[in-house]
Amino acid sequence: MSRRAESGGFVLIGVIMFVLALTIVGMSLFAVSGYEASFLGQSRDENSALYGAQGGIDMVVQLLQVQPARLEKAHQAEGSNIIGPNVSIDSAYATQPLPGGGTATSGVLSDSVVTITVVGSAFGIKRKLVAKYLPGNNESYYKRLFTVAG
Repeated sequence: MSRRAESGGFVLIGVIMFVLALTIVGMSLFAVSGYEASFLGQSRDENSALYGAQGGIDMVVQLLQVQPARLEKAHQAEGSNIIGPNVSIDSAYATQPLPGGGTATSGVLSDSVVTITVVGSAFGIKRKLVAKYLPGNNESYYKRLFTVAG
């Protein structure tokens, strides 16, 4: 027998091993990509809930600035779809410390710090944010955008 005929079987086995190795690598990459896709979806949903809660904080601040400024106006933000149809504000309320102790959840705003609590949800995931707001003279930044000397 010639050397060429003897090495022919070795090449066939080598090609089969190479194809088997590529198949294993391809299947593992496919499994990892499925895991990454589910992780990305969950991360997106959690961020959407957080952004919805942040938008709810901003909405409550805007509601508290409308005269007459009352604490119970914070509830008007509930049920709002800030970012999209699947992102909403589940609860929103504002509290303010009373002079004698305790906290008020209704009534006219005073000059003390207001604590705003908002729960946002997206795709079944909820995020709760608490923020402090100091009522006062909230002038627009654009009112004095240009200054003219003289």
